[in-house]
Amino acid sequence: MSSNSAHKPPVRIAILEKSESEVSHCWKICQLFSYVLVVISGIATCLAASNVQGMFNSHCPLYANLTIKVELEDYYYSLTVLPYLSYWGPRHNCNWVQFCPVASVMFATIWGTLFIICGRGGNAHRK
Repeated sequence: MSSNSAHKPPVRIAILEKSESEVSHCWKICQLFSYVLVVISGIATCLAASNVQGMFNSHCPLYANLTIKVELEDYYYSLTVLPYLSYWGPRHNCNWVQFCPVASVMFATIWGTLFIICGRGGNAHRK
Protein backbone atom coordinates (compact mmCIF):
# COMPACT_ATOMS: atom_id res chain seq x y z
CA MET A 1 0.00 0.00 0.00
CA SER A 2 1.46 3.36 -0.94
CA SER A 3 1.63 6.31 1.39
CA ASN A 4 -0.71 8.40 -0.85
CA SER A 5 -3.63 5.94 -0.64
CA ALA A 6 -3.44 5.84 3.15
CA HIS A 7 -4.09 9.60 3.45
CA LYS A 8 -7.07 9.91 1.08
CA PRO A 9 -10.32 11.01 2.73
CA PRO A 10 -13.28 8.63 2.53
CA VAL A 11 -15.65 9.09 -0.38
CA ARG A 12 -18.80 11.03 0.50
CA ILE A 13 -21.96 10.80 -1.51
CA ALA A 14 -24.43 13.63 -1.13
CA ILE A 15 -27.82 13.97 -2.76
CA LEU A 16 -28.23 17.55 -3.82
CA GLU A 17 -31.81 18.73 -3.76
CA LYS A 18 -33.18 21.84 -5.35
CA SER A 19 -35.76 24.01 -3.71
CA GLU A 20 -39.34 23.19 -4.69
CA SER A 21 -39.68 26.36 -6.74
CA GLU A 22 -36.72 25.32 -8.93
CA VAL A 23 -38.29 21.97 -9.92
CA SER A 24 -39.91 22.24 -13.34
CA HIS A 25 -43.68 21.81 -13.45
CA CYS A 26 -43.28 20.47 -16.98
CA TRP A 27 -41.23 17.57 -15.59
CA LYS A 28 -43.96 16.76 -13.07
CA ILE A 29 -46.69 16.88 -15.70
CA CYS A 30 -44.68 14.77 -18.16
CA GLN A 31 -44.04 12.18 -15.46
CA LEU A 32 -47.72 11.84 -14.60
CA PHE A 33 -48.72 11.92 -18.28
CA SER A 34 -46.37 9.02 -19.03
CA TYR A 35 -47.90 6.97 -16.20
CA VAL A 36 -51.40 7.65 -17.57
CA LEU A 37 -50.25 6.58 -21.05
CA VAL A 38 -48.80 3.35 -19.66
CA VAL A 39 -52.08 2.56 -17.89
CA ILE A 40 -54.18 3.28 -21.00
CA SER A 41 -51.91 1.33 -23.37
CA GLY A 42 -51.63 -1.59 -20.92
CA ILE A 43 -55.40 -1.90 -20.62
CA ALA A 44 -55.85 -1.59 -24.40
CA THR A 45 -53.19 -4.25 -25.05
CA CYS A 46 -54.71 -6.64 -22.53
CA LEU A 47 -58.19 -6.20 -24.01
CA ALA A 48 -56.90 -6.65 -27.58
CA ALA A 49 -55.04 -9.84 -26.67
CA SER A 50 -58.13 -11.14 -24.90
CA ASN A 51 -60.33 -10.38 -27.92
CA VAL A 52 -57.94 -12.13 -30.33
CA GLN A 53 -57.79 -15.15 -28.08
CA GLY A 54 -61.60 -15.12 -27.82
CA MET A 55 -61.87 -15.21 -31.61
CA PHE A 56 -60.08 -18.58 -31.51
CA ASN A 57 -62.30 -20.08 -28.77
CA SER A 58 -59.73 -19.46 -26.01
CA HIS A 59 -56.99 -21.31 -27.92
CA CYS A 60 -53.63 -19.60 -28.10
CA PRO A 61 -52.95 -18.41 -31.69
CA LEU A 62 -49.28 -17.60 -30.99
CA TYR A 63 -46.97 -20.07 -32.74
CA ALA A 64 -50.02 -22.01 -33.94
CA ASN A 65 -50.10 -24.18 -37.04
CA LEU A 66 -53.60 -23.54 -38.37
CA THR A 67 -55.53 -25.51 -40.94
CA ILE A 68 -57.67 -23.13 -42.95
CA LYS A 69 -60.52 -23.95 -45.28
CA VAL A 70 -60.88 -21.53 -48.22
CA GLU A 71 -64.21 -21.26 -50.04
CA LEU A 72 -65.23 -19.09 -52.98
CA GLU A 73 -68.79 -17.82 -52.89
CA ASP A 74 -70.06 -15.18 -55.32
CA TYR A 75 -66.54 -13.90 -56.06
CA TYR A 76 -65.73 -13.55 -52.34
CA TYR A 77 -63.31 -15.73 -50.47
CA SER A 78 -64.31 -17.16 -47.12
CA LEU A 79 -61.63 -18.34 -44.70
CA THR A 80 -62.52 -20.75 -41.92
CA VAL A 81 -60.14 -22.10 -39.30
CA LEU A 82 -60.61 -25.79 -38.65
CA PRO A 83 -59.85 -26.05 -34.93
CA TYR A 84 -59.89 -29.86 -34.75
CA LEU A 85 -57.13 -30.11 -37.41
CA SER A 86 -55.03 -27.21 -36.10
CA TYR A 87 -52.14 -27.27 -33.67
CA TRP A 88 -52.47 -24.43 -31.16
CA GLY A 89 -49.63 -22.63 -29.47
CA PRO A 90 -48.66 -23.22 -25.84
CA ARG A 91 -50.98 -21.62 -23.31
CA HIS A 92 -48.10 -19.96 -21.42
CA ASN A 93 -47.33 -17.78 -24.46
CA CYS A 94 -50.76 -16.19 -24.34
CA ASN A 95 -50.61 -15.93 -20.56
CA TRP A 96 -47.33 -14.03 -20.91
CA VAL A 97 -48.87 -11.64 -23.45
CA GLN A 98 -51.67 -10.91 -20.99
CA PHE A 99 -49.44 -10.71 -17.91
CA CYS A 100 -47.02 -8.06 -19.21
CA PRO A 101 -49.62 -5.30 -19.79
CA VAL A 102 -51.29 -6.07 -16.44
CA ALA A 103 -47.93 -5.83 -14.68
CA SER A 104 -47.16 -2.53 -16.41
CA VAL A 105 -50.57 -1.12 -15.38
CA MET A 106 -49.91 -2.11 -11.77
CA PHE A 107 -46.40 -0.64 -11.93
CA ALA A 108 -47.63 2.68 -13.39
CA THR A 109 -50.50 2.89 -10.90
CA ILE A 110 -48.22 2.34 -7.91
CA TRP A 111 -45.53 4.76 -9.10
CA GLY A 112 -48.10 7.35 -10.20
CA THR A 113 -49.73 7.19 -6.77
CA LEU A 114 -46.37 7.53 -5.04
CA PHE A 115 -45.47 10.43 -7.31
CA ILE A 116 -48.72 12.24 -6.53
CA ILE A 117 -48.37 11.67 -2.79
CA CYS A 118 -44.63 12.33 -2.44
CA GLY A 119 -43.64 14.04 -5.66
CA ARG A 120 -43.76 17.74 -4.78
CA GLY A 121 -40.09 17.91 -5.62
CA GLY A 122 -37.28 19.69 -3.90
CA ASN A 123 -36.55 19.77 -0.21
CA ALA A 124 -39.73 21.60 0.84
CA HIS A 125 -41.30 18.32 2.01
CA ARG A 126 -39.03 18.32 5.07
CA LYS A 127 -40.44 21.56 6.49
